[in-house]
Amino acid sequence: QQVVELKQPKSNKVVIKLRFANGSVSDPKGKEGLTVATANLITQGGTKDMTFSEIQDKIYPWAAGYYAQVDKEVTTFTFMVHVDFLDQFYPIIKGLMLTPSFAQADFQRVMKNQQNYVDQVIRASSDEEYSKKALENRLFRETNYQHMVQGKSESVKSIALSDIIQH
Repeated sequence: QQVVELKQPKSNKVVIKLRFANGSVSDPKGKEGLTVATANLITQGGTKDMTFSEIQDKIYPWAAGYYAQVDKEVTTFTFMVHVDFLDQFYPIIKGLMLTPSFAQADFQRVMKNQQNYVDQVIRASSDEEYSKKALENRLFRETNYQHMVQGKSESVKSIALSDIIQH
């Protein structure tokens, strides 16, 4: 573990980043997109104590937020909050990272969004982005780097909640 603190004396915002050496290259064959699905279910789901909606309702007045970013080799969770609400925000961060709910309804919503991205959004939204994905596919053929971090259409369909919990 390594803790890096970058002080910004004039800022009233606290930003916490947790980085894991577990990116899309960790996805098993046939389950490409599993790391993204896991990270998204953590950040777009609830905890053992609060639902996703309850968390959003609670942090909205604090102007707090959080998200996950999955790359080929690392996954980074970012949490942002005003310094005045850090003590109240910390239990939410802890709950999301240590005791996510992995609720079936959250799983279905997250997977539907991921499937839509893989099947529709990447093709329709940006020719440049789609071309980059095609180039990546060609450059990294026959390696764990070949697939998009979001996965392939068939592999996303094969991801089960139990896969995410295990991952």
